[in-house]
Amino acid sequence: MSGHKFDSRRAASLEGFWRRRLAPWREVLDAAAPGPDEDWADIGCGPGFYAEPLARRARTVHALDLSPDMVALVAAKAARLGLDNVRPAVCGEAALSLPDAAVHGVLLVFVVHELDRPEAFFAETARVLRPGGRIMVVEFAAEGFSLGPPRGHRVTAAQVRAWAAAAGLAPGAEHRWSRRLLGWRFLDFAGLVLHKP
Repeated sequence: MSGHKFDSRRAASLEGFWRRRLAPWREVLDAAAPGPDEDWADIGCGPGFYAEPLARRARTVHALDLSPDMVALVAAKAARLGLDNVRPAVCGEAALSLPDAAVHGVLLVFVVHELDRPEAFFAETARVLRPGGRIMVVEFAAEGFSLGPPRGHRVTAAQVRAWAAAAGLAPGAEHRWSRRLLGWRFLDFAGLVLHKP
């Protein structure tokens, strides 16, 4: 897991036809349940694949990424689509560019497996979350066969729960989504909701 980061030169692969067809973006947002009076952060936003539909449901979306290239892409996308409630910004893995208790919710889609310091990251994420707020963690399932990142880069729900507990976050509902072709399950996603008491 440590040291693996998505290469921003491959950003186009995060936006294409097949990702829109196969990624569980509707299901993820339905489970996260952002409200029109809520402020959210999409951390590790990439070029804005999830930030875009999240911005159509939430009041404000802070689209944060380590890569200035990704932040530029999400800013251009938001401008092109007229989404004036998207706030793109560069951040550090354990230094999010938000004040304390700034957001009602955080979206972490395919991010946790790339973390170098998950304990510090979850502590920082808890810092920017309001009391009563929630985090939606989505990863490729660690067990079973599924396309996605190599097995050595995947994380389990138990690992996420442990890192979250150390940051004072409580686990909530777990979700599973999959995609099938001729009855064969070739993509398997796991979601975990975390809460800040």
